[in-house]
Amino acid sequence: MTWNSRGIRGVQWSGIDGGRHEDYVDYFARYPDIKAGADRWMGDRSNTHWANYVRLRGGLFNDFQINQDYGLPTGANMWDYGYKRQQQYGYNNNRTDWKVLGSGNMKPGAMAIGNDIYDFAKWHWENQGSNQGRTLRDMDDVRAQEAADALAAQQAEIAAANAAAAQATAEGQEASRMAMSRGGGSQTQTATGATTFKGSGADASKNKRGKGRGTTQLRRPYGSSSLAIASAAGAKQQGTGLNIAG
Repeated sequence: MTWNSRGIRGVQWSGIDGGRHEDYVDYFARYPDIKAGADRWMGDRSNTHWANYVRLRGGLFNDFQINQDYGLPTGANMWDYGYKRQQQYGYNNNRTDWKVLGSGNMKPGAMAIGNDIYDFAKWHWENQGSNQGRTLRDMDDVRAQEAADALAAQQAEIAAANAAAAQATAEGQEASRMAMSRGGGSQTQTATGATTFKGSGADASKNKRGKGRGTTQLRRPYGSSSLAIASAAGAKQQGTGLNIAG
């Protein structure tokens, strides 16, 4: 390691990259105490990786090279310089700093570091959570199950719609059948297949004149009846006269 290198030092943990970010989101959702610990870790400046604090800021990095009070010329290391610098001038929070995960009792280049709560989640699961019996659900399995559940719900909805349509069709057909059986049409068909018209003018006239016997009675005009009576009367008188004469 050389002081002229500004590359970040430490073992970087990333809970965002690598395709398992949602796993750690779920980890926090199921274990609120771990989420609370991650929030405290993010808000605690004392766990800052002070050497990386300097590396992330070009002005501090350059000052470290020449600072006669607590910089490189005094034999100080970058970690001590960064810590003393923030004590003297305050914490410069214009960067997202790398923070130490777990114990800091090791060389700065070997420390576990992160800069996001999901980095904390990943580190916690692999170093503590799994040993405590906590589970990390594989979100690939969760997404597959959610997709299967959504498909099943969609199929059930389609089946219900089809059943409702079939029921409506059946009810319509039954209503039509009942209407026909009650004589709702203008004509019905007998058992022999012959069509009988109901309520026609012809039948009504026949029944009225035939007094319900279904026959037609023909009546002679009034003039014809008078002539027949007169003819009969004349014949009677003529016959009477002949008998007297004899």
